[in-house]
Amino acid sequence: MSERYPNVFRAGNSKSVAVVKASRIMKPYGWLNSLYDVAMDGLFTKGGKDPIQSVKDEKLYKVLTYIAWKTSKSDFELAVKEESQKNIK
Repeated sequence: MSERYPNVFRAGNSKSVAVVKASRIMKPYGWLNSLYDVAMDGLFTKGGKDPIQSVKDEKLYKVLTYIAWKTSKSDFELAVKEESQKNIK
């Protein structure tokens, strides 16, 4: 999926502000984008299944917990980056 639509998905573990903001823009468009995002991370991928099916088969609580952690982590990293940019000026 990411090879076909590289501009929709993050390139690896990109930490750029643009990527983080673009990711936030996509999040409100529903569960399908979140499903693809989690599948691309590969955390829940199990042998013999593709990443999307693996996420769909996982317990919802685990997936939602991971999404909440990932969102909080990127919010924190963005805040730290913005604060450090303020201190440089």
